[in-house]
Amino acid sequence: MADYQVPYTGRFAVIDTDIKSTDSYLFDGLNGRQGDNGRRVYIQFKDNGFPHDLTGETVELQGKDAKGMTKTTESMEHVFSPKAGTCSFLVPGAFYQTAGPYQNAYFVIKKTNTDQVVSTIPVSFSVMENAVFMTTGESVPYLANVDGKLDAVSKRVTSITSSYNDMLDTISDGVSGIGKQVADYMKQLSEKNVATQGGSNSFTGTNHFANIIVDSMSGKAVDDLKAYTANEVNAVKASIGNIKLPQSVSVGADSRDLTIYNGASASSAVDSLYVWQETYPGAIKIYGVGKVHVDSVSNGDNFHIKLPYDLRAGDFILGESYTDHKTKAEIVNGEVQVTLYDGVSNQDVWIDFEIAGLR
Repeated sequence: MADYQVPYTGRFAVIDTDIKSTDSYLFDGLNGRQGDNGRRVYIQFKDNGFPHDLTGETVELQGKDAKGMTKTTESMEHVFSPKAGTCSFLVPGAFYQTAGPYQNAYFVIKKTNTDQVVSTIPVSFSVMENAVFMTTGESVPYLANVDGKLDAVSKRVTSITSSYNDMLDTISDGVSGIGKQVADYMKQLSEKNVATQGGSNSFTGTNHFANIIVDSMSGKAVDDLKAYTANEVNAVKASIGNIKLPQSVSVGADSRDLTIYNGASASSAVDSLYVWQETYPGAIKIYGVGKVHVDSVSNGDNFHIKLPYDLRAGDFILGESYTDHKTKAEIVNGEVQVTLYDGVSNQDVWIDFEIAGLR
């Protein structure tokens, strides 16, 4: 069995799925001390050197600690670029209960919402003893995916129960309302002084009926009730007819048809910068990810990227842009301008940006 030290590209630890089952990655970024909780690691997954597309996938960390206790967690915090395979991962405190090296551990890539395993990558890391502060107790099994499913079922049952109770309250309110209307309309019926079974009776005063069984009803009050009910039903039908379903998003093809100038040019690497556009009703989003070759840019200077899309006034960089260096990305004169805060010469630089705008 061979152990490989995890290489880094910028802040991302590069883990390749093309590794023998008998080998593993020495991942020092996972090392922690007893009592640690929420340790964050940045990872880029690759397939034999090419970026692994995380679209429609999730990542789990599984393992057995030094005492053989099973730990699993689905703690993928954020996917920076699915197509580039870059993400951040939070390791919960249950993984740092027992000091010593993990007997075995794996990153498991699965299809989202299924148990289909796409890839399993062995990793090695250790938990250091905390000799200063008291630990949180004995190590116990931790199955975050099971706990999460049980919590989801509990929330679902609570939601169904709440909806059922709301429905009962609505029915009760409706029945109470109809009962009040019937009582009001009953006062309008003719009344005799003495009510007889089988006779035609007229009631002019206020009367209390503990239980009413009606085989047939007629008269203005009933006609009014029928008209009211018909109007309410027609109003509901009209409202349903006006509901419009949202239109689906349109995703354009990847493109490397870019013009990169003013100190930089297109990279010859397989993961050179490429872009694609998503079109929504009234809006667009543009994604860019990959490497750009910086020929020579001094500290504080910038280079430009002309995209194969129409950037307009009001379009803006959405969120944060990630690179191997301190940078700032902004839209200037319909192009993406990237400012470098440390000088770079004859070197590939990783670029990751998102643009949003109204159309």
